[in-house]
Amino acid sequence: MSDIPLTLLSWIKSEVDSALTAVRDNIARFSAAPEDTTALRGCPDQLHQVSGALRIVGLMGATHFCETIEGTFGRLNSGRPTKKALGVIDRAVRELREFVNDLARGQANVPLRLFPAYRDLKKLQGKPEASDRELFFPDLELQAPPHPDAKIFAKDELAKFLQAQRARFQRGLLAWLRNRPDGLKEMRQALDALHQAASVLPEPRALWWVAAGLIDGLASGPDAEWLGNAKGLCNKIDFQMRDLASGSKNQNEELLREVLYAIGKCKAVTPRIMSIRNHYRLDALFPEPDLARLMTFDMDWLQPALNDARSRLPLGGPALLGAACCHPVQASKVLPRFHSRGKMGR
Repeated sequence: MSDIPLTLLSWIKSEVDSALTAVRDNIARFSAAPEDTTALRGCPDQLHQVSGALRIVGLMGATHFCETIEGTFGRLNSGRPTKKALGVIDRAVRELREFVNDLARGQANVPLRLFPAYRDLKKLQGKPEASDRELFFPDLELQAPPHPDAKIFAKDELAKFLQAQRARFQRGLLAWLRNRPDGLKEMRQALDALHQAASVLPEPRALWWVAAGLIDGLASGPDAEWLGNAKGLCNKIDFQMRDLASGSKNQNEELLREVLYAIGKCKAVTPRIMSIRNHYRLDALFPEPDLARLMTFDMDWLQPALNDARSRLPLGGPALLGAACCHPVQASKVLPRFHSRGKMGR
């Protein structure tokens, strides 16, 4: 869910604030006296309480993030946590608290803002290949636009129809993998046919409309990383068709979420892709680059450069440099000049 009513947030904010503050206090207590092994014992329960509150109001990305913090604590129970590990967890708890406070002040619900801290938590768990897709939670309750030529199938006709469309999709996929241009056309036709029959299919019915946008992306010469992900999604779509044809009623919201993420990351612009992005407000779910935060994390690199630059400036120059570098954009323009001048002067 992208928009959370402030009234709902007000019901849980004090509870979340209190529990997260208690977790940080316990981390600080343990850090001050590591021999007190009881200090961290209550943290998983407090985080579990926070996860439940976040889930109630529909903050699924924040819920998953909080559950990841809780799971990281569980992995620390096997041994004494290091100072570095506790620092990663404490930062994650702080980021989650600030995230909820920002929502209460009216900021957009963009869980991908939490990804840097999430990635560090996953590394602690021995999973360095974390993706920001794991924090991507669009509003899947939105229904796709109905097909202009919708069709109804009797129960005894539906399985045969689904088998035929899966065979068509597979033919198209194989042809595309062999670099035949008509392959994508067949894949798109199969997905469009399922969109036509969506009213008699299990949820998520929007999958078939959205998946056709994925084919548009494939046709637009995507970059290698996006292409690799899209190929995997095509296989998952094929398996979903297989399950439907066998009579399965299992919902596969995870697949719809993954395809929407791919559409959100797609650089191609087609009418269908734009319709999908607008319908699910995908652009709003990806955070804008935070230049100030990026520069903050780079200060270990910047400080020697600043010291070197100050030593090469005439009287009064250091103050000008300091003023310029208070702003990240100005710093990015000023510092390279001093590096180049320094090389010339050596």
